[in-house]
Parts: sequence; C-alpha cells; structure tokens
Amino acid sequence: MKDKSKLMTDERGWLVIPKEARKKIEAGGGEWKLNSRLRAARTHLGLTQRDVAAHLHLERSTYSYYETGKTHPSLRVLREMCWYFGVSPEFLLGLERSGTGKR
Repeated sequence: MKDKSKLMTDERGWLVIPKEARKKIEAGGGEWKLNSRLRAARTHLGLTQRDVAAHLHLERSTYSYYETGKTHPSLRVLREMCWYFGVSPEFLLGLERSGTGKR
C-alpha cells in the first residue's frame, strides 16, 4: 500500500484522483462508471483486490465483480468503500470528477 500521507487529498481529507489516473482510464475506452472508479481508487492507493475485499469482509471474487461491473455493491458496502478509499459517494457513482465534492 502506498503511504497515505503522500497522496493528494482535499480539505476534508478525501482522496483526489489525479488527472493522469483519470486520463488512463478514459484512454482505455473506459467510462467513468462505478467499476472504473473503484479500480482507479484501489490502484492509486497501491492496493490489491484481496486487500480491499479483506477490509470489506468480502470474498475477493465478489469485489472483483464490482470492478468488472458484473454486480454492484450494496449501500452498506458502498459506504464502507467511500470511507476506505477516502472518496465521496458522488465520486464513486460518477456524479463528480475529482472526489472533492465538486461537479
């Protein structure tokens, strides 16, 4: 896992996904949907799917399905993901671009 003190955060302490990470997803044809944003947040923090799944008390395959878009997390799991990644629910749901609360 990357040292969280070196990551970019906003005034609330939420993770700000850098433009380079957003461009990488967009260049690959990926849309800014929940699954793409989950993967971007996880890889930006240097985490594996197994790391995130363990924190959320899920099987790795269940978390993998969230990242591939095969299934969607419950509201409880979505809330836990936001806290764990340090991003807003609006960011994960694609309602804002930066994770900072700005649209």
